Amino acid sequence: MNSAAMSDEVATAVARADRSAAAARALGGAGLLRRGEALVDPAGSVPVRAAHVAAADLTDARTSSGVADAVAVRLRYSDAALHRSLLPDSEIARIVVELAEQLRCESLVPSTLPGVRRNLARLFERWIDDAWQTGAIETELGLHLLTVGVVIRARLTASPIPEELEDTIESTRFALSEDIGRPLRRLAGQRADQLAFGESAREIALTIAALFPDEVSTAERTNLRESGFVPVVPPGSDGDDPAAGAPGTARANAAIRRDYTVFTRAYDRTSQATALARPDQLERWRAELAAQPRPVRAERIARFAAARLARPVTAGWAGGMDEGLLDPTKVASFVTRQDASGIFRLPGTRQRTAAAVTVLLDCSGSMRRHSAATATLCDLLGEGLDLAGIPFAVLGFSTVDWHGGRAAQDWRAAGSPANPGRLGGTHHLVFAPPDVPWRLARRGLPVLLRPDLYAEGVDGEAVQWAANQVRHQEAERQVLLVLSDGGPMSTATRDAQAAAYLDRHLAAVANAVEQEGTVELCALGIDADLSAFYRRSRTVSFGETLSRETVTAALDLIAGR
Repeated sequence: MNSAAMSDEVATAVARADRSAAAARALGGAGLLRRGEALVDPAGSVPVRAAHVAAADLTDARTSSGVADAVAVRLRYSDAALHRSLLPDSEIARIVVELAEQLRCESLVPSTLPGVRRNLARLFERWIDDAWQTGAIETELGLHLLTVGVVIRARLTASPIPEELEDTIESTRFALSEDIGRPLRRLAGQRADQLAFGESAREIALTIAALFPDEVSTAERTNLRESGFVPVVPPGSDGDDPAAGAPGTARANAAIRRDYTVFTRAYDRTSQATALARPDQLERWRAELAAQPRPVRAERIARFAAARLARPVTAGWAGGMDEGLLDPTKVASFVTRQDASGIFRLPGTRQRTAAAVTVLLDCSGSMRRHSAATATLCDLLGEGLDLAGIPFAVLGFSTVDWHGGRAAQDWRAAGSPANPGRLGGTHHLVFAPPDVPWRLARRGLPVLLRPDLYAEGVDGEAVQWAANQVRHQEAERQVLLVLSDGGPMSTATRDAQAAAYLDRHLAAVANAVEQEGTVELCALGIDADLSAFYRRSRTVSFGETLSRETVTAALDLIAGR
């Protein structure tokens, strides 16, 4: 497939996912947003962790509509607090309860919505296919979980078990019939009673969990996770935070803490960029940047910024006017000369800076090829905004090493416990500090040309960190502009956690910052559409050098256009 065709296919998939998100909002009525590969609620949390939904990709044409409908029916028919109260401590039991509750909600879809029913059926069938392809059902645990899911769905929807599955699950189904037969038969009659249904599902789940008393091996856990069997949130972390039900930002932050963990922060670093290079390296890189073409003059940026990021304030008086307010200093002259000309005054005005601007640069490996252009953009913006009297800072983020480094080694040495959270050390960077004249602040920008600066990216934590830095600046408007060429990537975290773990965290963080409203968050996508993560974003094509279009797009975002 050529690149143009591939781009069209991706664009079509994203558009379809956006339509699915809109359909889910209409059915669920819960203000859902598409963030990366998932649908999230206003707090940034993923509302469904059932196996066949959590494993699906929202941008996949085969599953996007089913995911949206699954989330919608869960929000409509399930009480989240009641569901959390019914979740067992056992990881395996939780998988079964999550799956059963989702299937209960799906079974309540009325016959007047045949399209929704078809989408949900296809989503479940896709999950079964994935279990085959990944080999998840070749393990005893995987086979038991799939069998329970298939049997529960058949009971609730009165639909036959697919013929191709009959032989595969028959012996497991027969072996379980005596232990779970009674609560299983009760489920269909309890569909409209979430509490009664949940208690029966819990009984089934604990029976399954008792068959596997030993800890699940790392290899088996990975296999199951790839098929969506393992819940995103580890046992004991759901619903324990009293702030989870609070409105606004507090609720959003509670959801972030509940859904995102870090295995160790021992290797995290925050560096001043100037400390990462020798003086001779800085001089060499500075010369390289000086040779980069600049498509826009700094004076033009200053005029643009002054017009849109400053506001007029009263500053003294302008005298000698023929109209306005009487000037007390001219009264004697008027009495003596009986001449009213020039005896009035008007309030004087001047432009006052009303904003502080911070750029957050993605310094993951794929951004290295854009290093000269992004450094030039930041220097040009910094010079122009400085001329307009607007504070400007440049921050960045990367990781201290690749593939989790020492943090991943520590995790493996600890026996590779389940759901470790983020693995690897984050590296937050200060290229140009705030509240410093640009001629001094810019000294760290040449470090962007250092090749080994670029590794992986944990975007969510970087946005949190940068937003906290911005909040400390004194300005009526605090603008944070993210420059990135895609979503988060930490190989070790991706391999140890569920799919889109870092995507969901970035979405939750961005959502919380946007809801709070103190920091104006926006994003410039470098050959990438970032609208899945940020409500206000633009996409530009980056060549080898900085373009006028890129500068204009950055200024428009900063100005709130």
